[in-house]
Amino acid sequence: MTTLHAVVVTASDRPGMLSAVTKVLADHQANIRYVDLHSAGDRAEICFEFSLEQPPDQLFAELRRLDGVIA
Repeated sequence: MTTLHAVVVTASDRPGMLSAVTKVLADHQANIRYVDLHSAGDRAEICFEFSLEQPPDQLFAELRRLDGVIA
């Protein structure tokens, strides 16, 4: 069953960070429905809403392990 999830990723504001985060979502076959990005200084907050067929626990763990992800 597909469920809707939301996550806010706080990360370093640097080239390639958005690509790295969306790659994790793509690797888990997440369907991104909404994204919003706010940058302040050397940090960025990226808000995602996405649908997913499996539980999001592994996806969230991989996001936390990304170099540059703060929270």
